[in-house]
Amino acid sequence: MEHKKDTCAFSKYWPIFGFMWAMSFDAMALRQTADAWVGINYQNYITEDKRWVFLIHNQLRFIYDRHPLRAILTEDSVGYGFNPKHRFWVGYYWSIHDPYHHDYQENRIWQQYYWKIVENEKEKVASRTRLEEIKFNRLSPNLIIFRQLFARETSIFNWGPVKPLVYEEIFLRLNHPSYSSYSFFNQNRVFLGVNIYCHDGQLLEGGVYQSI
Repeated sequence: MEHKKDTCAFSKYWPIFGFMWAMSFDAMALRQTADAWVGINYQNYITEDKRWVFLIHNQLRFIYDRHPLRAILTEDSVGYGFNPKHRFWVGYYWSIHDPYHHDYQENRIWQQYYWKIVENEKEKVASRTRLEEIKFNRLSPNLIIFRQLFARETSIFNWGPVKPLVYEEIFLRLNHPSYSSYSFFNQNRVFLGVNIYCHDGQLLEGGVYQSI
């Protein structure tokens, strides 16, 4: 979701994410296809007309069969807004999975179209359509993935800067390298968590997701 500016203290909400992290140990025993995540985003405008914007996104993912920390990722992107509801983004994404054993790394270049379908005081509904080219370590050729996400953020609980968030995303393989499955359908993710809006375009996010 794109971010708005608000005022809050980061330290005030770390107990929420500490609780999510602790719960991840219970979830690890139940479902190995589930993950918990904590992210920090920073977004700001590049130009005065607010058409150009940049976003820095960092995330930790938990729940793993060998160690609590599953992955570390960082993502940098630049977006151009055609109007307040429609924005086109390009970005770069790096991640390391199972950092304790350095199992593998990913480098991704992506483009996406972001559409604010609904935005009012009570809720936000958005669509994100993304095309990714993924490089796994030294494997070739690169994997091409199409992703379609629909998200809903709500303010109906009146929790101030804390906004419950749910979204679903479908992943489709557009090519089939020898190291990848030959299935067209890659996965379906369902997310449940919260966004916490802070000052100067900062955003904390956290929650759990289930991959099918």
